[in-house]
Amino acid sequence: YDDNHIEGTITVKKDGLCFTSIPYDEGWTLYANGEKLDTYPVLEGFLGTYLLEGDYEIKMTYRCPGLLTGFITTIIGILMFLSIYKIEKRLRDASKETSTT
Repeated sequence: YDDNHIEGTITVKKDGLCFTSIPYDEGWTLYANGEKLDTYPVLEGFLGTYLLEGDYEIKMTYRCPGLLTGFITTIIGILMFLSIYKIEKRLRDASKETSTT
């Protein structure tokens, strides 16, 4: 395991709800034997899913919701700032040339 990834095995003796002590967050994705499972908030906030009786290889991954959108928005903002800065600089330089001539 690490900060955003957990793997392990589990044996389920009876069909039912399986939950972890990890707080529920939409960024978690849970796989059992390679198949993506739906996750649910359990007991007012823990991450859980339904499993049938059997043995499972469990893989859980976390991706921060909105991270990609935030990154793209930041890049667009920086590009816009640089563009405005360049335009302002050109206008100031043109204004200085006009006032000296």
